Amino acid sequence: MYNVVPTPTLLTQLTALLAEYPTTSLVHLYTNNFQPTPASVVGDFTEATFTGYTAATLTAFGTPFLNAANNAQSVAPGITFTCTGTTVTQTVYGYFITDVHGTTLLLSGLFDTPVNMNAVGVGFVFVPSLELGGLTSS
Repeated sequence: MYNVVPTPTLLTQLTALLAEYPTTSLVHLYTNNFQPTPASVVGDFTEATFTGYTAATLTAFGTPFLNAANNAQSVAPGITFTCTGTTVTQTVYGYFITDVHGTTLLLSGLFDTPVNMNAVGVGFVFVPSLELGGLTSS
């Protein structure tokens, strides 16, 4: 098996993608059990409303690097989401990232395991990441 796209090219492509990415965006959590697709739009997601929730500001992704899978990757600082009460409790299935106006979908994903935001202090850290992988052939 070999990479069809050379790894230096992946780094160049991810660097170019990040140069086009908005300097500030919003990270939202969603509560409908939905698998995003490339055709997904903001309206496909039911935004979380658990007590203490607010969309978080994302200001930067880190410098691209080659990860253990030999893919180009960039990681943003972790964002903590915490339930502060039990007035509204929900299960969070994934995230979606939009422009600062919340109208243009930039990235989205379904978590491997849903998170129950159902008690004071329950929370998690979400680490946004972009990854470009080379096509493989055998």
